[in-house]
Amino acid sequence: IATPHSEHAVIVKEALNAGKHVLCDQPVTVNSKEAHEIISLAEKKNLFFMEAMWIRFLPAVTELRKYLNDGIIGDIKFLYSNFSWTAINEFNPDSRIFNRELAGGALLDLGIYPASFASMIFKQQPDKISAVSEFNSLKTDNSTSVLFSYNSGAAAEFTCSFMFDNFFSAEIFGSLGKVQIPKFWWDDIPYVIKLNSGKEIIIPNKGSDAAKGYSYEITETASCIKDGKSGSIIMPPDETLEIMNTLDKIRDITGLKYPIDEN
Repeated sequence: IATPHSEHAVIVKEALNAGKHVLCDQPVTVNSKEAHEIISLAEKKNLFFMEAMWIRFLPAVTELRKYLNDGIIGDIKFLYSNFSWTAINEFNPDSRIFNRELAGGALLDLGIYPASFASMIFKQQPDKISAVSEFNSLKTDNSTSVLFSYNSGAAAEFTCSFMFDNFFSAEIFGSLGKVQIPKFWWDDIPYVIKLNSGKEIIIPNKGSDAAKGYSYEITETASCIKDGKSGSIIMPPDETLEIMNTLDKIRDITGLKYPIDEN
């Protein structure tokens, strides 16, 4: 399902009620209430459901996850990420990117990526959240900046914006080194692990081919359905719901509201 996210909940329910397994684009819904409804329905129908967070399935991200799980950079202390592009230069009030009726804005369109990445890296949701947004005349966010704090002392910071160009990049800092991700899937730029010892590990990145990039999550979906699984351990439904709860909290802080929230 690859419609604007404002329509996801209705279409997912129709698909599940028709007995169909579902792979749904991110964010799966506008808010956590909708997410809870569709995930609960999938469980009730005993059908597969997964959020199509396709970057999690890229070979480079898969390899990076293995290195981090092995403790290659020690205890992870800080994550910084940014996903921004100058959509504001072609401002269109009817576009799904800006339209309030379609739940437009930078947070749900772009911020879902770094929010989900932080969830993958820290394997939990933040204990404290700080956030600020810049709004346009339609009352959707042109930019949102967020700080996640964890009781362990770790933190994650991200910015998502339609005001400037900085296609999805990230840096992960640990007690034994850091990971640099100049671009997640553009230009085939490799990820680099730089250890405090001076050693460098290069992770090849072949993510610029969008068709191949999307194919990895489709392969996972097909494999799970074949094996009779209701979800994937790489992007489990429970985590999808937790991330939507986190996005709700960010919107509560910044005051970003949509008509659908009132239903």
